[in-house]
Amino acid sequence: MKKKLMILGSLQEFVRLTAMAKDRGCTVIVSDGYPNGPAKKIADRAYDVDVREAPSLARYCRQEHVDAIITSFSDLLFENMVKAADLAGLKCYLKPEQLPYYRDKTVMKQLLDRLGIPTPRHVCLSRGFSDQQLEGLRFPVVTKPVDMYGSRGLYVLNSPQEVRRYFGKASSFSRQKKILVEEYNDGYEFNLMAWVLEGKVYILGIADREKTSIGARDIPISTRNIYPSRMISQVFEPAQKILESYIGATGQKNGALSMQFFWAPGRELEVCEIAGRFLGYEHELIEYSSGLSIEKLLLDYLFDENALKETLEHHSPFMKNHSAVLYFHGKPGMIANQQAAYDIAEWPEVVESQIFYKEGEPVVAHGPNPYMARYFITGKNRAYIDNVTKKIFDAMSIKDFQGKELLYPNRMPSYPVLEKRSIVGPDDGPIGEHSRSGQQHAQSQTDPLSGSFFFHDFFQKISQSQRHKIHQRRQPRQQIASLCLEITVIRIVNQQPHGDDCRKRQTDVKKAFHPELLLTLCTADFQRLVSYLLFHGPGCPDVWKESPSKCEQNSRQTQAEHQKIAFAEPVRHKHIHVSEGSHKADRHRQQPVMLPVPGHEEKHIANGHPCVGDNIPVGRL
Repeated sequence: MKKKLMILGSLQEFVRLTAMAKDRGCTVIVSDGYPNGPAKKIADRAYDVDVREAPSLARYCRQEHVDAIITSFSDLLFENMVKAADLAGLKCYLKPEQLPYYRDKTVMKQLLDRLGIPTPRHVCLSRGFSDQQLEGLRFPVVTKPVDMYGSRGLYVLNSPQEVRRYFGKASSFSRQKKILVEEYNDGYEFNLMAWVLEGKVYILGIADREKTSIGARDIPISTRNIYPSRMISQVFEPAQKILESYIGATGQKNGALSMQFFWAPGRELEVCEIAGRFLGYEHELIEYSSGLSIEKLLLDYLFDENALKETLEHHSPFMKNHSAVLYFHGKPGMIANQQAAYDIAEWPEVVESQIFYKEGEPVVAHGPNPYMARYFITGKNRAYIDNVTKKIFDAMSIKDFQGKELLYPNRMPSYPVLEKRSIVGPDDGPIGEHSRSGQQHAQSQTDPLSGSFFFHDFFQKISQSQRHKIHQRRQPRQQIASLCLEITVIRIVNQQPHGDDCRKRQTDVKKAFHPELLLTLCTADFQRLVSYLLFHGPGCPDVWKESPSKCEQNSRQTQAEHQKIAFAEPVRHKHIHVSEGSHKADRHRQQPVMLPVPGHEEKHIANGHPCVGDNIPVGRL
């Protein structure tokens, strides 16, 4: 007998879920408030109903005699699925009484505090609050409506006066007219998706959530999420323990689970938010990187629990491939020309794309379209993903009728050099090395700088104002390079019990490097070379004393040859769906040839943490 399934949500995120349910032989009924939702066009039946009306959803479920109800990717849809399932007597992994732990930020924070789980310090404010309520917080702070998600009402503020000034704007997105004010964490941000089965947390993937600042008071915008995280080895175990503790307190035994959190070298992992659903507009990356389909997981939960268990037990979040989604956000205005966006969607490196507006349409803040455009890219290593990302960031443009750019500029952050850690995976043996994707040289345990955080340590020892000046004035590259050399030499010398010979060679070693040329080296090779010269004398090749002008020509020629190969895949014709849909390339298509590109990039200081770019082997060394 055919199963009947109701799916809450008809936008592009639900098209594949609808199609897969029909392929299983289900009669699919799609319901939400969008009459022209693309998933409704392929469903067996559809209802135009406000998803906030849980009693109406339950009535349609009973009327259609549905066997199950499912949704994900949205907090509003998730909340009302739980309520409608309870009213209709249908299977659901949570009950309405559990919802506050996943939907009310105040309740969530209180539980995190009670469990001893680190989270940014915070207070809940209502209109008429006093400055004394903010005395325990360290500024800057970020405002959040207590019962709203989706980056609405978020502002970065620097004083109690600014909190008072922006209270009306922030609270206007809250049904309770209350806001959460919490300390702003400038560490690295992560997205995590997991599934709970019989009370056990199975992490499906952890992503780096990269952001770009757009204004003094505005929260940085999300510009790229990439799986697996570059720092997954450092955050996997503490993240899993936190989630197990949290669901133990909420009583969740099954179902979807996601978490956003912060971490940086030398700091604790801090939880931002925990939700009872999968993350929208990026869940496809799990499949691109590992082969695990989120849509199949949701359907297996309803109709094939044995298949669900087998999938989870054989999945590893330390994925073989790397995948990223690139988001582009826009300023208010009328779209006149987005040809560049169409052209990028045709690139062979782009496996899926969605352009959310049509030319002639106005850009609406917090409207039904969350972005101007998004692009999915996938490949065998992080270096390839980073190269394609830079290429797209440079080429992307959407203009208004006056020829002005409507897009906020996207920038890529840099990352610290971290010590590799091995973690035992679900099958057997250490799997932590997968998180580095072959980009880092193997370092000997006896290497004086193995796993060193020398950049991080250096910047932690100077004042915040000094760090700010370096970032704002964009201190000359040569000066930053010289500082890095200086601190590296000091660290190596101080770590040696008998370092007299090294100390005698410090001056000669410093003279052996041209500061600009230091920036063309990857960190591991830079550390190794400094260490070698300190221990064995300054008899270094003359090339390291030269101005980089002679070396750059060879370096650029090598880089151009690599890029020519990396992007050599023949162009394929694609259909780009605008506004209502996205294009998905064949998931089994042949991957382009990908080679790591030698590191010859400027180093940046991002998120208050000193970084040295990608740790990619340099061909010359």
